[in-house]
Amino acid sequence: MCPRNWFDADVARFLRARSPLIALQIEYNLIERTTERDLIPMANEMGLGVISFSPLSSGLLSGKYSRKDFLSKSGSTAGNGGTRKNTLEYLEKFTERNMNIVDEVKKLASEVQKSPSQVALAWLLSRSTVTSVLLGASKLEQLENNLGSLNTHLSPDQIKRLDDIGRFAMGYPHEHLANPTVQQMISGGVEVRRR
Repeated sequence: MCPRNWFDADVARFLRARSPLIALQIEYNLIERTTERDLIPMANEMGLGVISFSPLSSGLLSGKYSRKDFLSKSGSTAGNGGTRKNTLEYLEKFTERNMNIVDEVKKLASEVQKSPSQVALAWLLSRSTVTSVLLGASKLEQLENNLGSLNTHLSPDQIKRLDDIGRFAMGYPHEHLANPTVQQMISGGVEVRRR
């Protein structure tokens, strides 16, 4: 049997040799915001950066899809021979909620005279936790257009419009714990504040 101090020293050496976490790579965009339940708050609390992949939700936020695509589903399956539209159908991305978001992005893009991709990416870059975005352009024009988001500035009201249209239910336990009655039962009215 090993002496306890040997084991403790070995564990300490092992832990010191590990690199600390510095970032999360997660899907995060105007359509996929469920990471705001737990992962984004965790990243904020731990000082982690967020690197977003699929920032245009597989192209849905690029502006090339419309309600017509939502209404005229082909019923095909995704695969190597399928189109991007087939993949979006297969992933069930053409929902009423998502198309409302797409419509608002297009409307805002028209107002600021930018592309829908640039508006969607500018919203994402406005998030304080987002440190980088992984772009997945398949053509040079798409990449150049996406890079135009760096010169796309949205007002606080415009960001709020996009925040509001993409809002989602926080679900359990968040909604339960946000209930004032539940908070009173848990804390007895005591409030803890950070400095």
